[in-house]
Order: sequence, then structure tokens, then C-alpha cells
Amino acid sequence: MTPPSILLCNYTEAEVKAWRFLLRQLPLLRILAVKPSQFGCTLNELLETPERTLNGTVPGFSGRMAVFCGAKGELLSSLIDVSRQVTREQAHRATLTETNQQWTLNQLYGELEKEAQQLMGRKK
Repeated sequence: MTPPSILLCNYTEAEVKAWRFLLRQLPLLRILAVKPSQFGCTLNELLETPERTLNGTVPGFSGRMAVFCGAKGELLSSLIDVSRQVTREQAHRATLTETNQQWTLNQLYGELEKEAQQLMGRKK
């Protein structure tokens, strides 16, 4: 079984270090900084083979996104709290589900953007 993991997209090196520092007491938690060349990989592919990349150019996205995989309850709550501490800028957050595990990071980010736009439209 894969240990709980976090896929971090478009976080700066300093922010990734902050994640690692704030979560240092959870040694079994994998923190994976995803490169833009991996944005076309599915969530499952990245969890099984974190160094996986695709050949050729992959369109990407510029916003930050953290994907929490295998985290539930108190652990998930703690991870969300840490994500708020690491950056004050807008960052999408998602959890791995049976539905999205075969999505690419690009697809997931697109869905989160649509949801955010819908929520913003409702708030106006």
C-alpha cells in the first residue's frame, strides 16, 4: 500500500522546503514536488512512479495545487492547515478519489478552476 502522499504543483523551492519542515514529524508522509513536465501524467502514475515524465511538451497551468493522497481525518485536516501556512496566495487543494485517480494533473486543475469560477459566480 502506498503511504499517504502530497503532490505539490507550482510551489517554489522555498515553499516545498516549508512543507517538509512543517511536516517533519510525519516521516511516512511522502511529499512530491511535481515538475511541469509531469502535468500530463495521471495521479496514479505519479504515485506509483514519482519520477515519471512524458516525452514532448505538455501544456500546463500556472497556479498552485496540492493533492492529498491517502490522507483522512486528522491527518487531512493537518495538511490543509499546513497548506494555509505555506502560502497566502490562492492554491487549489484536492484529495485523491476513485473518480480522479486516472485524471492528469492538468485535468484536475481544470476541474478545480471550473468549481472555483462557479463558486465565485454564486457569491456575487
